[in-house]
Amino acid sequence: MTETESERVMVTPRQIVIIPQCEQPVRRFTGLGGHLELYSFIEDVELVWAQRPHQSDLGKAAFLWSHLERDVRKEIACQGVDRRNKDALLQALRETYMDARSSSTPSLTFYSTRQESREDIRQFSARLHSVCTDLNKHRERENITLEDKACLKVQFIEGVKDNMVSLSLRQFSLANPDASFQKLRETVL
Repeated sequence: MTETESERVMVTPRQIVIIPQCEQPVRRFTGLGGHLELYSFIEDVELVWAQRPHQSDLGKAAFLWSHLERDVRKEIACQGVDRRNKDALLQALRETYMDARSSSTPSLTFYSTRQESREDIRQFSARLHSVCTDLNKHRERENITLEDKACLKVQFIEGVKDNMVSLSLRQFSLANPDASFQKLRETVL
């Protein structure tokens, strides 16, 4: 190899490879998991869209469409929704798969939630928090005042099946009125 050939090799531009940021994995939407699956799916999709600020609406719609199971796609197509319009797709998903109950049913569910016999505190508190989140999403859709964190704390204390643990939680709550639900939960975990 001559000196000019080696110089030429060194002078040639190198290929630049850009590695995109890791994205939140998005599971395909089946439509079988009810409104909670829909809430989770839309949150995941919108998180990915936020990570792709320069992606066109057509690209976002294609991403959304690619994460719908075949039966959901058939349903959306049957409704005549333009699969290239992300807003129309989201609206159709919400109208088709959103829970149609009024907020009175989730409210009743929230206030009647109690720890079950084979459920530990961690499972109970996670289930109660999920029920509260569900209630607040219903109320938000209906423009009704949301349940605050104090109601969640009170329901947690009332719902614990062990009277001694419940009493301990009441005492902690009275001594620490500004403590969050998570802090209250941590005291018994």
